[in-house]
Amino acid sequence: MPPMTTFTAHTTVRFATEADLGNLARLCVLDSTPALSFPVLVAESDDVVVAAVSLADGRAAADPFRPTADVLTLLRVRADQLASERATVRRRLRARFSPAAA
Repeated sequence: MPPMTTFTAHTTVRFATEADLGNLARLCVLDSTPALSFPVLVAESDDVVVAAVSLADGRAAADPFRPTADVLTLLRVRADQLASERATVRRRLRARFSPAAA
């Protein structure tokens, strides 16, 4: 039998905004972790923020009263994708604008 996922079809991953500060503070208190550094990715399940990952340092906070292991994995995979995309853009810009390319 395949492992069951803990997030619903209604889970959304997005960047946190100022409007999420209260939700992030709630998660950090519930998870007993210091405030997360922005930029932050959040996962919403049924319109409730259940987990978050800082793109600045990789720290996470999640609601300990919900099954969030799979949601955190999803957030970390997306964070890795974004980091890889940023690195590719940096390499292309360096190659294009380096003195050796002129």
